[in-house]
Amino acid sequence: MNEDPTAKLNPDKDIQNTNKLADAPSESTLFTSPDVEQSRNNSRWVLGALAVVVFFLILGAFAKPNQPAKSPAAQAPLSDNSNLRAGAIPTNELIYSVAKKPSFNPCDGKGPDYNIERMKLDGSGRSSLGPSVNSSDDEIWPRLSPDRSRFVFYRSPVGNTGEQCRYYPQELWLASSDGKQVKKIFSNDDKKKVAQKLGWDQSISLQGHADWSPDGKHVVMFLGAVPKIFGSLPDIPRGNMQLFVLNVDTGELRQVTNRRDKNNLNQMGDPSYTPDGKTIIFPGCPDSQPAGCPDPQLLSVAADATNATTTNLVYEGPGHGGNDPYVSPDGKKLSWIEPGLAGTTLYVAPFTLGQPIQPNQVKAVDTAAGYASWTADNRLVFNNIYSLFVNNLDGKQSKKITPNNLEEAFTFPSP
Repeated sequence: MNEDPTAKLNPDKDIQNTNKLADAPSESTLFTSPDVEQSRNNSRWVLGALAVVVFFLILGAFAKPNQPAKSPAAQAPLSDNSNLRAGAIPTNELIYSVAKKPSFNPCDGKGPDYNIERMKLDGSGRSSLGPSVNSSDDEIWPRLSPDRSRFVFYRSPVGNTGEQCRYYPQELWLASSDGKQVKKIFSNDDKKKVAQKLGWDQSISLQGHADWSPDGKHVVMFLGAVPKIFGSLPDIPRGNMQLFVLNVDTGELRQVTNRRDKNNLNQMGDPSYTPDGKTIIFPGCPDSQPAGCPDPQLLSVAADATNATTTNLVYEGPGHGGNDPYVSPDGKKLSWIEPGLAGTTLYVAPFTLGQPIQPNQVKAVDTAAGYASWTADNRLVFNNIYSLFVNNLDGKQSKKITPNNLEEAFTFPSP
C-alpha cells in the first residue's frame, strides 16, 4: 500500500474523517458497488465460545432440533429473482462453509479444510464456488451481499475455525458470486496498523463478524485487542473491542464506537445492520459497565455514528447473553442465539427500534441450534453441529436440508 491507512485515527477524539485501508479498487465489476456499475451502464458473542465448543463435543450429528415454543408466521413467497444482476445467487439458494471428516477440535491446527459451497434451500444442487475462492486454507463465514452478486468471507490457516481461535489469524476477502473474482480487502497488516494507531497491543489484535450494510457497499465488523487464556481463547472481559464500518470497494474505514471503562476495556461483538441501514445491532455490556458485565445485552447504535460512547437498549434478559443478532428482512423480528453447556438455543422476538424487547415476548425457536441467518422470505436457516436446518417459524419442527452423516460438517449459512 502506498500510504498509511490509519494515519488520522485518534482514539481520544471524535473522528470525522475516514481512512483508506485497502488498495484502490480494480476495474472489474466485482469491486465496483452496484450503484456505480449502474451509473456506468445507464449513466456469539465471542464470550459464548467455550460453551459452543462444549456443545459441539457433547451432541451427536443426528440430534433432532426441538421447538419448545411456537411462533407462527405467514410464509411469503421468495422474492422475484428477475432483477438480480448477472451471476447473482438466486434467493432460493444459500452459501455456506463445509468440511469433510471434521475434527472435534476446531483449533487443532490440523484441519479439515473448510470450503465454501452453494445449494438450494431444499438441499439440492450442491456445487463448489471454485478454486479461486477455495484454497488450501479455511474459507469461513461467507456473507452474501444484499444484491447477491458477491460475498465476503474470512480465510484462516487450516485448523483455526473455532470461536476460540479464528479471530486472531483470519483475514477478510471479497468474491464475486460465481467465484471467479477474489480479492483480499482487510489483511492482518491492516488490522495491526489500526491497533498501532489506537494504542492496542498488535500481537493480540483480532477482527471478525463482517456483515453487509443494505447499500451493498459497506460491512460492519469488530476490531480489537484481546488477551488470550488457555492458549488461544480470547479473554473478552479483559480486552478492548470496537465496531468499525469498512467500504469494501475503496477500503475506507470508520470507527463507529469508542466505548471503554476506566481501564480502557470494552466488551462487544457480532454486529449487524437493520434492513433500513440506519442502525447497527450488537451484543455488549451496558454503557454503565462497558466490560466485565455478567449478562451482555443486545444494544444498538446509529449506523452513521463516529466514535459513539453511548448506545440504546434492544434487549436485556437476566441470565441471558445473546450472540449473532439479526433483524428479519421485513424488519419485524429479531433473532439471536444463546450458547449454554447443554446446547445453543435460537430465539426470536418481535422487533421495533426504540422499544426494548420484553422477556415475555421472547420465543425459543430451537434448543439445538447454531449460527442462524434469515432467508429472503423471513425464515431461518441455521447449523446444528454437522448439519443445516430450515425453520419456517410455523411451530413445526426444523427441517434438515443436508445429508445424515458424520463425514461432512456444514456451518455459517448465508441464505
